[in-house]
Amino acid sequence: MAAAAGPGSFTGVRIGMAAAEGLAWSLGVPVAPVSTLEAMAWMFEGFSGTVCCCMDARRQQVYRAVFELQGGRPERLLEDDAVSIAQLEEELTSLSGEIILVGDGARLCYNSLKGHMENIRTAPEHLLYQTAWGVARCALAHEELFAPAEEARISYHRLSQAERERLARLEKGDT
Repeated sequence: MAAAAGPGSFTGVRIGMAAAEGLAWSLGVPVAPVSTLEAMAWMFEGFSGTVCCCMDARRQQVYRAVFELQGGRPERLLEDDAVSIAQLEEELTSLSGEIILVGDGARLCYNSLKGHMENIRTAPEHLLYQTAWGVARCALAHEELFAPAEEARISYHRLSQAERERLARLEKGDT
């Protein structure tokens, strides 16, 4: 069993992982929590080039990971992280060749970067978003991720809005 473990919406990732953990636990099978961003890169298996997986993280940021596809397999160039679009531009400028943007943040990034970078484009509509197939293919490539359901972990990459507000209140001395 495999599930996208983030990044993504806090609620969506929690629901998806909880469902996968419950099914895996009840069936007595292991679960593989995979990167949502890497799962998108697997949709380009067989393609040669650079894929930048980006999801809108709101607050002027995107979750991003960058992969070079050679020999059909994505090789990670940049780890999953929440970055500003300005930082993403800095990172992508150092890469040569065509870069394909994929994910729900692809158009946002493309619209921000197209005036500064000529080597970017968005993925075709049918490859733009993450899929269950990408999650399953990613899990197959990473057998080391399979573990008992109770050991599965979610990767948020930043604090939730509620956690940020709580910390802000604590810093002010409010309880």
